[in-house]
Amino acid sequence: MDQTDLPTIDFSELVSADGLKFSTPKQVQVCRDLVRAFCSTGFACLQNHGISSEKIDSAFSKSEQFFSQDTKVKGQFTRKEGETVGWTRIGVEGFNPDRPTDLKELFNIKPEDDQPWPNDTIPDFSSTMLDFYQRCSTLNHQVLKAIAVGLDLADSEYLNTAHCSTSMTNLCLLHYPPIPEDIHEGQIRCGEHSDWGSITLLFQEGGLEIQNSDGEWWAPPCIPGSILVNVGDCLQQWTTDQLKSTRHRVSLPKDDASSRSRRSMAFFSMPNNDCVIECLDGSAKYPPVVAIDYFNKKLDEIRNRGSK
Repeated sequence: MDQTDLPTIDFSELVSADGLKFSTPKQVQVCRDLVRAFCSTGFACLQNHGISSEKIDSAFSKSEQFFSQDTKVKGQFTRKEGETVGWTRIGVEGFNPDRPTDLKELFNIKPEDDQPWPNDTIPDFSSTMLDFYQRCSTLNHQVLKAIAVGLDLADSEYLNTAHCSTSMTNLCLLHYPPIPEDIHEGQIRCGEHSDWGSITLLFQEGGLEIQNSDGEWWAPPCIPGSILVNVGDCLQQWTTDQLKSTRHRVSLPKDDASSRSRRSMAFFSMPNNDCVIECLDGSAKYPPVVAIDYFNKKLDEIRNRGSK
């Protein structure tokens, strides 16, 4: 698989649609093209998705300001045990259990009352991020509706209804610092994994690698203004493996790039906590599971592994 195998989807027909009525021939075709991409590579590159470059740049700027602060300052916003919001230092999470923990720090955001905000040190941080979160949420529902239409589900609102109340959906700001000299053997920026939600909206500027069906790793092209969107484990199980949740990673950069940091933002879409995930085709390939139970098990697998 080479770079040209990443499907590129022009989303403008759906962004400009009246509400979520994806009914014109052009709109339905976009939906089918998106599903076709998810059935093959599990990833797609969205263009003309409705989130302006200015809004993306503004969110990245606030993210950089947060991560550039002293560890003691960031420590005030440490994610508490059992919660999904706040700051996580380097060396806590590791997506691949066969590797040391990941060389990254992150800040998870949800529009909830207990969300910690560094507004005292970064003016307008919360307003910028809440606005960006809402724009990602709007696009998330457009993508979910497109998937339902592309799959020819009898109820085209099914997936959106399953993502409209309390859930573990969150916006994750990520910072990958320059590579230190004293890293552990086998340690990389983000270990090999597949996402475990419904879909992920990824804003990045290079560094991501995707694994193809032959086990080979390749880097998708970075098209200015575009967003990568990929299927997670939950949606793969929901669709009885019709849509593919593909493994990906962020390995160590080469040459002088190791002295530079990397930034990205990911909007992780999760179904309602009380949603029952069961095969849409009516089969019993996977037993039904309540979403919150499914995700808590996944969280337990990646948290607090500690460096090897």
